[in-house]
Amino acid sequence: MKTEQFLGNRFAFTAILFFIIITFSTATLQAEEPSSLNIWITSDIEGYLVGCDCPSGASAGLSAVAAALEGIKGVEDLLLDAGGFREPLRSDPLLEGFMDKAAA
Repeated sequence: MKTEQFLGNRFAFTAILFFIIITFSTATLQAEEPSSLNIWITSDIEGYLVGCDCPSGASAGLSAVAAALEGIKGVEDLLLDAGGFREPLRSDPLLEGFMDKAAA
């Protein structure tokens, strides 16, 4: 009889503890603000940013863009180099030699 009572109390205690943990975990998750993601996209081969008020000389090239964004972009922001996609008739001079070797 004492064993059954002990197991019953232990089960009840475990169930109550589990319920409390789930309740507080759910409340904590619901209280967090939804995450957001900002994506910065370069507009051409030189790496000029779309929607950036950076001076063109200071933001040319992907490394310069990354340096310019360092102060304004958040940790969760992405920087995508989409050079050439908005200007399909221009080719990337850095890739020309690579593409010639790949075609041969």
